[in-house]
This record gives sequence, C-alpha cells and structure tokens, in this order.
Amino acid sequence: MALVEEVKGTVVQGHTFTISPRYNLQESRLLGKGSYGVVVTAIDSVRGCKIAIKRIRPYANDEWDARHTLREIRLLKLLGAHPNIITLYSLSLFDEKTELYMYMELMDCDLHHIIQSKQPLTDMHYKCFTKQMLEGIKAMHSIGVFHRDLKPGNILVSKGTCFKLYFFILYLHYFIFIRL
Repeated sequence: MALVEEVKGTVVQGHTFTISPRYNLQESRLLGKGSYGVVVTAIDSVRGCKIAIKRIRPYANDEWDARHTLREIRLLKLLGAHPNIITLYSLSLFDEKTELYMYMELMDCDLHHIIQSKQPLTDMHYKCFTKQMLEGIKAMHSIGVFHRDLKPGNILVSKGTCFKLYFFILYLHYFIFIRL
C-alpha cells in the first residue's frame, strides 16, 4: 500500500505550489520563471535550511517535454554529488495539475548577476571561477555529456564564490567509438 503524503497549496507571487507542509513558503520569494518552470525559495523543516523549488507544469505536455524533463532529472541524479553541480534533493508530483516539483540546493545568484554588478573582481576571483566551472564541465564530460546552454545565467554562485552548473534541459549525450 502506497503512503500518500498530505499536500497544501500556497501562493507565491501569483504562482500556486501544491507541496508537502514540510516546505515552508511563507517567506518565499520568486527566483525565476521561464518556459521550463517557476523557481521559488522555501525552508525545508527537515533539513533546517533554505532550498529552491522548481515547479514544472505540465511536466509531460507532450513527448518532447517529458523526455527533456526526465533527462534533466537523470543528469542531476548522476552528477548530484559533485561539488560544482547543483544538488537535486528530491522530487514530488501533484497529478491533479500535472505538476512536478524539484527540490534543489539554493544558491545566492547566477554569474550573470555577478558580471552585471558593480562589485570589483580580482584575478583570484577569475581563477577561482574558471577552475570551478572547468571542474563541473569535466565531471559532465567524464560521463559523456556536453552542456549545450552554458552561459552566465546557468552558472549559479554562492556568497563564498562557490560555482555550480545548472539547467540541464539542453545537453547532448555523446559516445566515443574506438575501432580496434
């Protein structure tokens, strides 16, 4: 017998999130929205920290959407333990509205925000950013994945200048064939 968890609907800046009461959205803010979903902050009462929640609706409008959503989840699960790839904590579904919720690590901002800010960056910042970005790319390439949309808006940064790669909807899986 399957255990059905209680869910509640909470509105965050005009967007309804129907999720477990474990996640407190009372002081939540909208982080972003686009064709692939809406992302807000929340407090995870079990972990005791702030997280990001991405709502994808509908999660399987057609075969293309379903395939890309599944690819993103699979890739985040494969790479989740890497320090330069965003961590996917868990998933949940609200089938009545065909909503998928992805519970992820929360970062402070993206690289685009850093580039546009007036904060001066030193050579040490650039070296640190480059090293961490290359480490994340190396991890992806080691499992045969190219990130096809690597841009400042898809590179997340914490206040401690920790880099995490994200947004794996568009990636290319490649195989190397060796002829003997």
